[in-house]
Amino acid sequence: MEYPERVTLCEDGVYRWKYQLSREQALAHWREMVVICTIVSTVIAVIMLAMIGLSALWLILLGIYGLCDALPALIGYLILGWDSRSYEMDEQAIRHKHATKGGDAFIIFEKIKDMRVSAGVFTIKEGITTYTVYVPYEDAEFVRRYIRERMRPAGQ
Repeated sequence: MEYPERVTLCEDGVYRWKYQLSREQALAHWREMVVICTIVSTVIAVIMLAMIGLSALWLILLGIYGLCDALPALIGYLILGWDSRSYEMDEQAIRHKHATKGGDAFIIFEKIKDMRVSAGVFTIKEGITTYTVYVPYEDAEFVRRYIRERMRPAGQ
């Protein structure tokens, strides 16, 4: 399926759009990924050092640390600017198409606890999960109203 660049009502009654992240937006996600990789690799390295000790195997640890942190960071940096997101929106939810290897991410309007909008970037809190939805700046107000009209009022 071809997704338009702007929020478009398709024949089946579903709004669809595709958003190409700018290099700056992708860089923010890249920084998050680097921080997570660094934390995970540091924990693995500390555990292995505690188990092995400061023997000659510290070089192996350094290699593992590099593979767990430096390689994903390098690959992520090289592909900055190639990240696009496809979305579908109907009466019940927004679907971030192919958000994970397992499939789509669903943001159900009635479960939304909080929503912040800044220049076409929607930060939506649903339970314990926070989603980021990118909308073309020209369509952001329409999408904001559409979601607000379908959210459950606070306290219900």
